[in-house]
Amino acid sequence: MKGRFSEDELSFINEVLHKHGEYVKALLKADINTKRIIKSRDLRSSIKNQDQVYGESPVLQLSFLGYGRAIEINWHKKSGNTLGMLMGSSNRQTLGKKKKKKNTRWYSRNVYGTLNNLIAILLYEYGDHVREAIKDNLETTYEPEN
Repeated sequence: MKGRFSEDELSFINEVLHKHGEYVKALLKADINTKRIIKSRDLRSSIKNQDQVYGESPVLQLSFLGYGRAIEINWHKKSGNTLGMLMGSSNRQTLGKKKKKKNTRWYSRNVYGTLNNLIAILLYEYGDHVREAIKDNLETTYEPEN
């Protein structure tokens, strides 16, 4: 064991990070399609994931075009009608209508919502992984001869 993790631990972590990256990438692309956020296919095709090692720690890196994050941040800003509603001259008061904003939250819910799943897999499934490896090793080593 040279660094922080053994080779077996590193291979397990890299495998889990790769699977999680593919899962999150599929979630993001599906959410972009269902919410019809895209005007062109640039954002959807720009979503990429990479498994890297920085120093002694494995890292999952998700990347996409910068305007994708700005789309979600813009959802949290107040609309132009907010000031009008406070002043009393809006369609809501005159016609009883309220303009609903389009839900463009595609990134945060998917990425941060799946982090607990990733943490649980890394914490608890490594023991199962090691247990299975030891069991397989013992079965192949001590097979009874008939």
